[in-house]
Amino acid sequence: MAGKYIPFLLALGACNSEEKTQDTGENHQPSADTEQETGESFPPKPKFTMTVGGAENMDLAFDQPTCTSQVNSGNLRIFWRTSTNQHVFVLVAELLGTYEGVGSYNETEHRAKIKLQEEAGGMARYYATNSSDSVTITIDYQGDDGLYGLAQTTTLHGTNGDITISPDNFPLWCDEIVQ
Repeated sequence: MAGKYIPFLLALGACNSEEKTQDTGENHQPSADTEQETGESFPPKPKFTMTVGGAENMDLAFDQPTCTSQVNSGNLRIFWRTSTNQHVFVLVAELLGTYEGVGSYNETEHRAKIKLQEEAGGMARYYATNSSDSVTITIDYQGDDGLYGLAQTTTLHGTNGDITISPDNFPLWCDEIVQ
């Protein structure tokens, strides 16, 4: 069963770069109530830095996830923000109308999409994948204690041109799914 978590842990390793991620000193240890049926602990909340290249060049740190899924909608949206106010970008992985729980979803069959957009206080920059991009959103676990998985793509398109993201994958994680 430990092999099931290797892709998630590898993604965390790729996303957590010592030169780009500042350690806040917080200890994000899983609590006893996050034990899964397998006896393995729910992974701690990740934080990561994404390098953007192409039409934009910047490093964006993310450490605050939020998940929403309206009951019986088939929609799942996972948002990443920063708690340090370093930027006003939000990174979004979403499944529209096709979310059914644990599994792997792609852009063609499942309307999987990844977006990077500025919220209030920015210049309204917006980048997103389109139907020609390879997008994979994998949910490895979902339960009462949240969910985790991995999203993957390389290119996002915007009115100012295309951007690439590195690493080309990022963790999905929430300790609560807001209905």
